[in-house]
Amino acid sequence: SEARVYSYDILPYPTAVAIEDSDPRFVFLQKSQADFHPADIDFRPVDIALFDAGHLLEYSLKAFERLLESLGPAALVAVHDTGLHVLDH
Repeated sequence: SEARVYSYDILPYPTAVAIEDSDPRFVFLQKSQADFHPADIDFRPVDIALFDAGHLLEYSLKAFERLLESLGPAALVAVHDTGLHVLDH
């Protein structure tokens, strides 16, 4: 089957829409990744997932929990900017 890229963001991005219009393998969803539903990806298995949820661990955790059942057997999951850092006070 043909690979696809699904991109989530709560804001509209004209560049993403332009890519979507020119390449049917790219799908832009204007919604939070934390609101993921398997129907968003046509119930396909996920092989690679990258979470970049605006520095909030809660959003990445929620998205991961929702995505978990859709992960393929050898899926790779990467998380960026979780907000897990030490605060000096």
